[in-house]
Amino acid sequence: MRRLRATVETVIHCAGDPTFFPESPLAFRVGHMDGPLALLYRLRGGRLRQWAHLSTAYVCGRRTGTVLEQEGDVGQEFHNPYEQVKLEAETALRRAGDRQGVDVRVFRPSIVVGAAPETAGGCPSNLFFRFIRLMATIARLSNGADVPLRIAAAPRAGFHLVPVETVAAALVALADHPAAAGETCHLVVSNAPTQEAVLAIITGRLGLRGPRLLDARQTPFTHPSPLERKVERMLSGYREYLEQDVHFDDRIARRLLRQCGIEPPTLGPKAVQELIDLAIGAPALREADFGERPGAGSVPAPGPQMFPGDGCQSQQVTVTTDCASTVVC
Repeated sequence: MRRLRATVETVIHCAGDPTFFPESPLAFRVGHMDGPLALLYRLRGGRLRQWAHLSTAYVCGRRTGTVLEQEGDVGQEFHNPYEQVKLEAETALRRAGDRQGVDVRVFRPSIVVGAAPETAGGCPSNLFFRFIRLMATIARLSNGADVPLRIAAAPRAGFHLVPVETVAAALVALADHPAAAGETCHLVVSNAPTQEAVLAIITGRLGLRGPRLLDARQTPFTHPSPLERKVERMLSGYREYLEQDVHFDDRIARRLLRQCGIEPPTLGPKAVQELIDLAIGAPALREADFGERPGAGSVPAPGPQMFPGDGCQSQQVTVTTDCASTVVC
């Protein structure tokens, strides 16, 4: 610890357990809040100046409409304990930073998607890729015939995907950038495509006809077919996110990223098609087209590999420069 206090100027903290409903709430809070606070306090009195904290855009909870980056606790209700503890951790770390003279800056990604990293952490976008593989399987079996398939969602709401590479690049660029001091940034795709637009790209790319999104808030989802029940089970853990119509304002993030020479991400048809190709082409992702592991009787519960927000398990890498070190947890 003496060596770290003497060398570390910036901490990028992205460790966490993204389980929505943890078995041990106490251990959950220790991992998300007490652990980061303990590290911050242990490094005090040394070279530590900046703390870049990875949170999630979904600390907004059940809100709809536009969510500003500067907004935190506005009395919102939450979908799950994960969202609540992430917001509480933001607040606690900012207070600790103020007391210790450490610049705490918060970064809130939306739904992180991309290739599985070659680390001990989990796989971002696991559920999204499973859904794509399911659609690919249906397309293969349908032989071009229409497949009636209703999927409960919010068709005209934004689909808030963000590439994992974009999140990583933003964290590295803004963790110690002077202009980002004390800021909160939404690491999201500006002008996110609608859910129905993303589904149209997926089905068009796969040559699948028939699937459509049903706005369950307005139209009752009655008499589901076996296939529709299958899809419903697959998406059940994220149903409330699919039915949430929210816009994440990212003006602060865009301004700061452009100062760093990084163009804010977009998610057009080409980018979605690249994700589709990645999902159906990666060998590690082929094994469970219907969202089930061999021998399992049900869809796996959301675990450390799921999203939204931080999709990593704990590990530490120290990046050393000529004058200081950055610790990535």
